[in-house]
Amino acid sequence: MWDEFWILGHYADLYPPPLDLPPEDLAELHYLEGTIHKLLSLKSRSICECPICTKQDRNMIYIESHDVWYCVECHENKLIWYPSDGSTEDRWQNDYINMYYEMKERFEKKYLNREKDNKRE
Repeated sequence: MWDEFWILGHYADLYPPPLDLPPEDLAELHYLEGTIHKLLSLKSRSICECPICTKQDRNMIYIESHDVWYCVECHENKLIWYPSDGSTEDRWQNDYINMYYEMKERFEKKYLNREKDNKRE
């Protein structure tokens, strides 16, 4: 599969910019790019490479609801989104709120305790 990526990529690089191409060559270039895109899509869903971390030397686990193979480390680190987690927007909002509270707590510990120590002296 890697040889096919290399061959198709270098063959597509031989064409001049698309605006300079006649319609027949443009159609061939689009076909090449579409083939490369299909191969990349198949590769990202295969056991060859984790689509999240792109590591190729890890143990993999198949997630049937996604129809994709992920590495065990990404699964254990909860980097895979599941529909039961809610929408990605809700997840980001929740992460942002939690991050705000954590930063606020660190700020209070660091700076408010310093002010109390300065007042005592």
